[in-house]
Amino acid sequence: MFNYRKDKAGFVMTLVLGGILAAGVIATLVMLFMGLSRGVWDYYSLPIRIVLGCAWVMLVISVLVRVGIFRFQMKARQRNATAVARQVNEIQKVAETKPAR
Repeated sequence: MFNYRKDKAGFVMTLVLGGILAAGVIATLVMLFMGLSRGVWDYYSLPIRIVLGCAWVMLVISVLVRVGIFRFQMKARQRNATAVARQVNEIQKVAETKPAR
């Protein structure tokens, strides 16, 4: 069962995603308002596109990293479950082979 309190990687990645998104939006708005105040907002068109493009790439990379971490956690849980099941089977076999007293 999924537990939000134990999912530290998800919490950290949420903070990372929020930080990247906030930085991209703030930088874009600052450049847009600077361009509007000077009357040449077209001058800031390329830097705005670069900031938004870099923010988009960083967001995609961070989501892919989170998916990779989630997959690793899922595989580790699956390996642990199979190891426990194997141990339980071995214990049951040993218990069946011992004669009852």
